[in-house]
Amino acid sequence: MPKYLDQTGLAHFWGNIKDVTDDLDERVTTVENSVLVVLGDSWSDGNNDPETPWYVRVANRLGITAYVTAAVGGKGFSYGTTSTIPLQVSSALTKVQQAGYTASDVKYVVAFGGVNDFRHGIAYGNVVTGMMTTYDNARSTFPNAEVFIIGPNAGKWNVMDSLDTDDPNKAASYAGFRNYMRDIKNSMHNNGYPIGWDAGAWLN
Repeated sequence: MPKYLDQTGLAHFWGNIKDVTDDLDERVTTVENSVLVVLGDSWSDGNNDPETPWYVRVANRLGITAYVTAAVGGKGFSYGTTSTIPLQVSSALTKVQQAGYTASDVKYVVAFGGVNDFRHGIAYGNVVTGMMTTYDNARSTFPNAEVFIIGPNAGKWNVMDSLDTDDPNKAASYAGFRNYMRDIKNSMHNNGYPIGWDAGAWLN
């Protein structure tokens, strides 16, 4: 579990994951050799909560038979010169194959990230481009998969304290973060791409 979450933040985090799981639960039909692929940052790389990462709980609840994470801590949809979330799709395919499955066995891809983009002042338009690229890469690489893009979640953790409040590009405030998420969400919808969060639900 991310170490920077306080108890309120933990409640928000698991509440948000429950919302995503409920959404998946309405759509998932478990089939033999179904695989869940996870992309993202330190929320999803398995290092913060090695015993029961959120995606393990999701897989167990939904009866998904296997899961693979290609997430890399510190990366974003745009931030990071290597292993950004769009680039994680190819490494996910390698891991799927190493686990004895094929691309066709992957039924669900969840890309969860964006907070590192926000922390490093990446313009929301670049994040949207990264999200769309991730979606397109995942759809082409895993043709039988449903793809879920989940945007950044700050909740009530100290990422806000770590930002430079004198730097307007980083918008170090909850209002700024809400606006950042709203702009990402609206732009994704305007471009015809699904995105799996409601900005209000993720912060309130």
